[in-house]
Amino acid sequence: MGNLLNSWMDKLFQQDGGRHSRHPRFSKSLMLFAFAYTAWNRTSRGHLNRVSFRLLVYAMIANLVVASTMFPGENHPGPECVFIAFVVSTYILQAAMVFSACMFFCMSLNLQLVLVHGINGQIMEKYYLIGSFLFTGATNIPAVAAGQLGYDSMVGVCWFNNPDPATKLRWMLGSQSFWLLFMSTSELRRTAHVHSNVFTMPMQRGAPPAPIVQYRGMILRIGLYPLLSCSLNCLGCISDLYLINNPANTDHFTHKGIAICAYYVCSLLYACLAATDPSFLRAVGALRRPSGQLPPTSLTGIGTRTQMASVLSTSSRNKRFSTGTKALVHIELQRVTDGPQGDTGLEERLSVETRSMDLEQGRAEKSTGVQFSEGVNNGTKREVNNTDGIECQI
Repeated sequence: MGNLLNSWMDKLFQQDGGRHSRHPRFSKSLMLFAFAYTAWNRTSRGHLNRVSFRLLVYAMIANLVVASTMFPGENHPGPECVFIAFVVSTYILQAAMVFSACMFFCMSLNLQLVLVHGINGQIMEKYYLIGSFLFTGATNIPAVAAGQLGYDSMVGVCWFNNPDPATKLRWMLGSQSFWLLFMSTSELRRTAHVHSNVFTMPMQRGAPPAPIVQYRGMILRIGLYPLLSCSLNCLGCISDLYLINNPANTDHFTHKGIAICAYYVCSLLYACLAATDPSFLRAVGALRRPSGQLPPTSLTGIGTRTQMASVLSTSSRNKRFSTGTKALVHIELQRVTDGPQGDTGLEERLSVETRSMDLEQGRAEKSTGVQFSEGVNNGTKREVNNTDGIECQI
């Protein structure tokens, strides 16, 4: 059985000229293309305005760059070998670069900061990116400057090339493995802390639910990304330790099985999770919805030719909350008046945002904004996109 499995893995690893395949790159490229199209289209663009979704896109772009730089020439000494070792760090951990791990760590950190501590996630997004870039450089540049990356003749790949196994282990732990394990455990702790608050948050009678309770489904769904990232990082670190302690057993089917789980399976799981992301599904639903369809919410007045529609938004797309314990109610009023001929009319939309109540201090803060729009009532619907709600921050 072991020989059969080893033979099958050899055939799998020989595809595409080496130890990599087009399948992970194809799935990520397809998902990134779908993300780009939905972000480009005006109808679906507003549904993708979420910090965790953008962090996911950054992580998938980083993984795609890693997979694209893997080519057959990587197993020969030369300057390109040092470059590939710097970008990828190890051939078995192609889908889990330090930057990608930082993005998933920031995703779990953002959930805790927004939902537990009341910090604006959109303001913190730039700090996530700057910190991830600086951290990636700080952990990898010293290894390149010290000449520790290059062609490793013991395992036959571009990796840490120090002939002393103990020195190689120290450089690997200090520049990558320790930090990946640290971020993985931190992801689990922060995600578990947020999830515990989701199920233990007390509900006050007559008071609106807290954002952490209202967006429970989305929070649980976002928590799957750090969980998968943690599994991938742990598999990669196990593979690294195995390579250093057993450099002559790189063809063993156990090591190849770990490689397949860490590279092929997890890459496909990333694509599947991205394809079922709530924001992306709503964006696709907006594209599939007919542009001229209006919700049946208008009420016809008796004896008049004026229709008044009062819509109180109950979907999470139209609910707006400030940080902390403030709840903001969004009310939208729409009046449709028939024109002189009776066949066309003018549409006036009044968007009023009323009353932000501080539940802790019992203080009411009034925040009213009025927006009018006139146009021919031809059955079209104009959406009001929220850009600073709690949903956009998580």
